[in-house]
Amino acid sequence: MQTTLYYPATYKLTVDLSSNWSVEMRFTSLEMQTDDEAGWFVETNLPFNINLVIARNGEFCFYDHTMRELLERWHEGDAELRDFFNDKKQCFLSFLKIISPTDSWELIS
Repeated sequence: MQTTLYYPATYKLTVDLSSNWSVEMRFTSLEMQTDDEAGWFVETNLPFNINLVIARNGEFCFYDHTMRELLERWHEGDAELRDFFNDKKQCFLSFLKIISPTDSWELIS
């Protein structure tokens, strides 16, 4: 399966919350790419750390600088994640679904 190649740029995703808030993720550089996997260093406006995005088989995984994946961090009780989502796992899982599809991101710069 071929992965989508993002070039260094900023992408925006409007998240349907009670406020007019959106996630911005800037893909700064391609870390690695194979036929079925690609990874990019990123910067975001999220209040919790995401430094690397890896796409494999059409799904995205989000990692911090220590290579801990978001779902793993949630299960370990990461205070930043739990505070942001008011300790509601369903909200966290919904957020992961929203930010993962590549066709939802809008190129803004």
